[in-house]
Amino acid sequence: MSYESKHSGKALFTNSCYTLLLLQLYYFSRMIL
Repeated sequence: MSYESKHSGKALFTNSCYTLLLLQLYYFSRMIL
């Protein structure tokens, strides 16, 4: 159970970081254009 919760937490963390990166890219391109 401990391994499962740790694994899902890591996946969630990576997913949130990826989403933040996409948002920054989106706003950055909008500012340039």
